Amino acid sequence: MDKLTNKQIIIGMVLLCILFILFSNVLKGLGKQNTAINYNEVNAEQLIKYSVESYNREKFLTLKDIIMKVLDSYEEEKYKEYYDVLNEEYKKKMNKAKFNNVINKFYDNFKVYPENDEMYIEKDNVLIGIYEYIYGKNMYVCKLINNAYIGIQLDSATKQYNIFYIE
Repeated sequence: MDKLTNKQIIIGMVLLCILFILFSNVLKGLGKQNTAINYNEVNAEQLIKYSVESYNREKFLTLKDIIMKVLDSYEEEKYKEYYDVLNEEYKKKMNKAKFNNVINKFYDNFKVYPENDEMYIEKDNVLIGIYEYIYGKNMYVCKLINNAYIGIQLDSATKQYNIFYIE
């Protein structure tokens, strides 16, 4: 093998530096978790597309309990208080008037009007499935009856939750 010239060594070092920079940027991009949801364009199908169906019974029951509280709040006329439970990004998209419109459409999915009786909220077997959103920590998209969806982020340390999506 012949000796390398100084010019060849410099070109080789520059190419190695360029390859190193490209490789490190690719790895950084793969490691990032983009938890930001573009609320101007998102819908339930997109959220589920970037989710994995979960069969965790404990999570299922926890999410079901939260959903029951949300549904019970309609009958108690306390549903407007759920504006404070929205996560900060979702809250930025919605003012209270828009939230009231969205939450009322959400409740319309569960209203039942039997003959000669008062309207009530259907709560039996309301939760069909849960999907863990892959770009967020403890974020679940819950598929409910009548094509309704609610996104809930659990904080197991504080036993609190946030709502990040309602349809």
